[in-house]
Amino acid sequence: MAVTDRSGDRATTYHVPMTYRGSAFDGIRDALIGTAEHGVLGRRFIYDGAADPVLVAQLIALIQGDVQAQAQSLSDTADITVTSTPVSGGRLCVSGPPALSLNAAMTEVLVPVLTADSQARQLAVQIIRPISPAPAPTGEGRGIVTATWQQADGSQARGPFATAEIR
Repeated sequence: MAVTDRSGDRATTYHVPMTYRGSAFDGIRDALIGTAEHGVLGRRFIYDGAADPVLVAQLIALIQGDVQAQAQSLSDTADITVTSTPVSGGRLCVSGPPALSLNAAMTEVLVPVLTADSQARQLAVQIIRPISPAPAPTGEGRGIVTATWQQADGSQARGPFATAEIR
């Protein structure tokens, strides 16, 4: 989700990844944003997605090109405005729980992975929080997800939402 704060001198848009669960998940209790009542499904638990291992695994799959982003308002429809470039080195397999490091600009998620050649490594995924129109960062072997969003003035913008690199 992209959310714009217009309270300051200039509007700032934030990337807010969230997960939606049918029951509380003790493993990420501190990441609980709140609860909501669904008309059919009942109480739902909403978490900061950066702490949810399901979102992290799916984000890695998106970066690596193993899954495709889906349109928000249409079932089984790809969102072609979301693009990704994979981390070099082939397929990655998540091999342990993520660890978070937070700061104002991003959330870094360190994820143990097995590389295509079965080496145990660490994938550093940076979830960019304040987003801004910008070209995708470059770097040897760096993965990236870019997407579009609507700015406060109604215009469309494009920029990076997440990056990843093997360490």
